[in-house]
Amino acid sequence: GQKYYSEVATQLFNVIYTSLPIILVAVTDADVPRYVAERVPALYRAGVRQAVYTHALFWSWVAEALLVGGLLYMASKEVFAAQFARGLSSPSVLSLGIICQSTIVTVCTLRLALEVHAWKW
Repeated sequence: GQKYYSEVATQLFNVIYTSLPIILVAVTDADVPRYVAERVPALYRAGVRQAVYTHALFWSWVAEALLVGGLLYMASKEVFAAQFARGLSSPSVLSLGIICQSTIVTVCTLRLALEVHAWKW
């Protein structure tokens, strides 16, 4: 079979779009100022007890990713199906892959932006 995504797009997604936004959020996102975090260690108890990030939360994120990925694939496919129905040229697999990957990158970045607790620069 033919690859759905180009190699360049896959590498860009893995290196730039996956790692850099998460690193930037990890460095800049803070619920409380640094001096409060140092003086009130009770803030970390929920994390130590694993009360916030549970297996159920992990699997709900996996299910959400599969659902959104499937919806984005179907939406990308329908865009080209409408073009084909009007008598225009048939899309290539690579064209469909580029559109689908672009929407996935956009949605992943927006989803990460929703998870940021404080926008401080």
